[in-house]
Amino acid sequence: MTNPHMNLPQLSDDPLTPSSEAYLDAIHELSHRDGAVRSVDVAEKLNVSKVSVNKALRVLKQAELVMQEPYRGIYLTPAGEQLAHRVTWRHEVWREFFKFTLGMEEAMADSEACKLEHVASEEVVRRLEQHMKKRV
Repeated sequence: MTNPHMNLPQLSDDPLTPSSEAYLDAIHELSHRDGAVRSVDVAEKLNVSKVSVNKALRVLKQAELVMQEPYRGIYLTPAGEQLAHRVTWRHEVWREFFKFTLGMEEAMADSEACKLEHVASEEVVRRLEQHMKKRV
């Protein structure tokens, strides 16, 4: 559960919104499961409209986190891949905390981790991870 992305360069002055991170995470997960990702796949996964997906893709393309090729699908750029891994790491830290420290059931731990992975700072997640390692 070590964070391999702690020294990522800042990609812009404005951090991604929780919504943008959720889209990035969905594209990452779908690409590892299915290869090329289509807008409709992202819409289904996040239970949103294709219009919402297209708006989010514009933001992610401007941030140079995704590429979209007509008839080929949506792909993460190297920077997008790194940020998606960072979101996954934050999710895992929170899920493990809820599950093993607080004794929550898997589904609830996962649900709560989904909420906090986008709003907690890197510093908080790093400290939580360090605290959990001390308890082992």
